[in-house]
Amino acid sequence: MVQKPSFLKVGLYLFTKYLVFFIVLAFLDKRYKTIVLGNAKNADDIVLGSFEYLLEVLFATFLLILILSIPVYLLFKLNNITCTLLAFFALITVEYFIYEAAASYIHFDIDGVINGFISVIFFPIFFGKFIASLRFAKKNKQYNHS
Repeated sequence: MVQKPSFLKVGLYLFTKYLVFFIVLAFLDKRYKTIVLGNAKNADDIVLGSFEYLLEVLFATFLLILILSIPVYLLFKLNNITCTLLAFFALITVEYFIYEAAASYIHFDIDGVINGFISVIFFPIFFGKFIASLRFAKKNKQYNHS
């Protein structure tokens, strides 16, 4: 059986996920254009604005890692593939509604959907071996009881 993901790996997953999410939002949602380029008068303003935007993104990423690292880490305490995946999708759903309540002015926000999509993409990249080992362990258990 593959070793359960470490707390550091969970943090790296969340860091990567949110960094990609905020980069996607910066360009897809035109936030970079609006926040940085819209307020720039010259090249120095663009550099300073980009640096400030990066600091905001890193701060938000850090806060989200602090909030979500323990729930994601606890997902891997479940030794059942079905429970782990259901808990992961429940966490994504809760995260969407928290995002919706905290950051959205409309009832359906595509940004929350993008965040969930990025979560689903990166989850198997970071934890696929462990999830597969749960599946293998379940099959082994079935064969041993037969």
